[in-house]
Amino acid sequence: MSLLEKIKPKFWDAEESEGLSNFRRIWYLTVMLTLGVTLAPLIFMTLADYNVTQKSVESEILLRTSRLVSNTRRSVSFFLEERRAALNFVVYDTPFSELNDPLGLSAILENLKKG
Repeated sequence: MSLLEKIKPKFWDAEESEGLSNFRRIWYLTVMLTLGVTLAPLIFMTLADYNVTQKSVESEILLRTSRLVSNTRRSVSFFLEERRAALNFVVYDTPFSELNDPLGLSAILENLKKG
């Protein structure tokens, strides 16, 4: 026995008569109205939830990306600022004659690598 046979009323397959066709129409309208009343709010809430979830996910991804870019920018900026400060210290602290000497420069470079 199929599902349709279980749902379909017994008078559905009866021969045509004015009274039974009216029952068919009433039964059909009742089933369709029940389906409409139950499924319409469900579909509406599904669409509303989908839109809210989509906007929430987009916002979360955008915020995570912004945070990652900001942190990376700060890290790179700090790294470059640190190197620039070390080079400024070397320039102002070391005499020009030592900066022109290749051995002096290699010693400074070794000290910078250790620091």
